[in-house]
This record gives sequence, C-alpha cells and structure tokens, in this order.
Amino acid sequence: MDAPALNPHTPLIHVYFALLPGSLVLDWAGPAEALRIANQALQAQGRPPRFALHFASPTAQLPSSVGVLLAGLEPLPLALPAPAWVVLVGLPGQRIDVADEAARALLH
Repeated sequence: MDAPALNPHTPLIHVYFALLPGSLVLDWAGPAEALRIANQALQAQGRPPRFALHFASPTAQLPSSVGVLLAGLEPLPLALPAPAWVVLVGLPGQRIDVADEAARALLH
C-alpha cells in the first residue's frame, strides 16, 4: 500500500533541539538522525522533506556529555514558527542547576 501523499503546501515542522553544556548526545543525535532519514525517505519518493532541524543553544558552542565540542549552534529563538517541536535534551546527573546562566537563558 502506498503512503498517502503529503500536501506540497504543508509547512515544514521545525524541530528545535535545545542544547545546554553537557547535553546527552544520544538524546539529540538519535532523534535528529531518525528525522533526517525520514526526510531522505520522503525525498526518495519524490516528496518534499517534512522536518527542518535546528540545534539551538544559549551559546554558539558548548561541550557535549562526552566532551566533544559542538559548534555552529543557532541562538535560542525569540519565537517559534508554526508548526514547531521543541526537544528538551537531558543532562548527566540527577538535577539540572537552574541557577546556571545557560539554563536560565533556555528557560526564559
């Protein structure tokens, strides 16, 4: 059975991965890869991609949970386009220090 055709005027879903220093790599890389593959499968069928991925942070670069430096991150958006999904990424440990400047910026 063929998949139903997407309306070519259906807007992209903007997916924002909200990253803080120490963000768990698997929390954002796994879902981002799944959405990339979904876009690739749609394009292979001659259909438009469905997801626009954004990696946003209070800073342009930050260390990941495994110590890899992530760079070229987008600033946190002041407003979200419609439709948009926000993925809150986990951090190591039992608690998130909400007094941390980066965490406060993300919460704001």
